Amino acid sequence: NADAERAFREGEAALGHPSPLRVVALARLGRTAEARAQLQIVEQAFGKRYSPPELIAAAAAELGDTTTMYRWLDTGQRERSSAAVVLGYWDRPFVAHRQEPHFQRILKQMGVTPVTISVPPKR
Repeated sequence: NADAERAFREGEAALGHPSPLRVVALARLGRTAEARAQLQIVEQAFGKRYSPPELIAAAAAELGDTTTMYRWLDTGQRERSSAAVVLGYWDRPFVAHRQEPHFQRILKQMGVTPVTISVPPKR
């Protein structure tokens, strides 16, 4: 996560806009205050610089902010975000919410079917 955070930070500098995935890396490093500040920056930049709403939702979910997570998932649904198709198999941080009625409604409205991936046993 430290390498990822550094890569996202460098990418932000090169691209000139904040990365929601940097929020995820910061949260996983336990740097919660920085992660929350970064989420705020990402949200404020949304109208000026585009990040898929589902990535912003993932950042909020990683911080345990379910209200913000659903706000961004709903935004993605309204915008018909192409990233919504991954919600059916995106694991962390959405797996904890996958069975919630709100999450299920989003999947249904987007026409996304949850997928279970299994790994065959080694022979």
